[in-house]
Amino acid sequence: MPEATEDLARRGDRAFLAIGIAVALWLVATVIVLPIVMPDGPSQAVTDYLGALRDGDVDAAYDAAGAERHDADAYDTSFLRSEALSTDWRIQSVWTSDDLSPYDAKLTGGIEPEGHETQPGVRVVNAVISHGDATSRGQFYVQETGSRDFILNPFVYADAGATLGFVDLNGVTSPAHRADNGDKLTKKDSFALFPGFYRLYQHNDDLFRADPSTLMVLPGTDVDISTSLSLTDKGNKAAAKAVRAQLDTCEKSTQLAPSDCPFNPLDDGAADSVDAYDHEYRDVKDIKWKVLVAPKFDIEPRDGEGPGDFELVPRNYATIRLTAVGVDIYSDSDKAKRFSTVCPIDPEDLVLTVTASKSFTVSGPAHTYAGRACGRDH
Repeated sequence: MPEATEDLARRGDRAFLAIGIAVALWLVATVIVLPIVMPDGPSQAVTDYLGALRDGDVDAAYDAAGAERHDADAYDTSFLRSEALSTDWRIQSVWTSDDLSPYDAKLTGGIEPEGHETQPGVRVVNAVISHGDATSRGQFYVQETGSRDFILNPFVYADAGATLGFVDLNGVTSPAHRADNGDKLTKKDSFALFPGFYRLYQHNDDLFRADPSTLMVLPGTDVDISTSLSLTDKGNKAAAKAVRAQLDTCEKSTQLAPSDCPFNPLDDGAADSVDAYDHEYRDVKDIKWKVLVAPKFDIEPRDGEGPGDFELVPRNYATIRLTAVGVDIYSDSDKAKRFSTVCPIDPEDLVLTVTASKSFTVSGPAHTYAGRACGRDH
């Protein structure tokens, strides 16, 4: 080999050797400088618990939390099942606080860890989960016992609030609990949920839009499954069709004041007495109804007060004719005669309820009260 070529080879070998030594030194320095962070017991318990839920494994989640299935029996447990879990969310971070925060029964569903204020075995573990760009932060209370750790507040407790007659979370449905007519809600009227990400009413989005449409929950915050609703074009047509079908049923009725119908000719709540302009009739029979002016209305979400999910706002004065036979109480004769009178149709008396089977039901008053006076049939 020529001398110049040998010199180049020796210099190349030295260069490679120098690079190798530098890389080795960098690796050693990295190992020495970078700390090895191992999760502690409480944060590991929470990480395992959230990981099992994200994987849809309810059994593993209960095991990781050291919880039992009956722990939430004081609440509605309809959604404590794998079918109600979603898997498209992430665990961003989990860490244990250095100091215990003051105990708040509201955050643990009323399960007070014994001696929380002074017991050093209870630790607060913070967690952040995310879906897309949205995040949620919460706190878990973890009891250290030496042999294993127990999550004292594995569930989130949610009220249905001013929502529909049913709740739909990730496609699983359950009847909602609402305080209609001033009734007081109890624990059993609230839902126990696993932490995670939920889609609200995803199977009904062709009928109406729910806002917000998602829910991401962790222990440590109050959760209210409340949504504002807006009907889609398809939903509006379906609701209007249900109302028209109900009115058709009402028109065919042979009852004087048929239930779930938006008209009522009863006089002072009497079962067979009609207030018809300047006449009143008793012992009314042979009843026939005929819509004269069909009601026009807008359909709007209810504000959470009273029954139903949607209400009808009238846009015209609608009427229906009553033809029947009865005794005029202002007459000297007790002989029954045929009469007719025109009664107002009050669509605002009707309420619409969305069912879990993606349909609308129409209901109204039972007419145990006096109705609006009917007018002269011109």
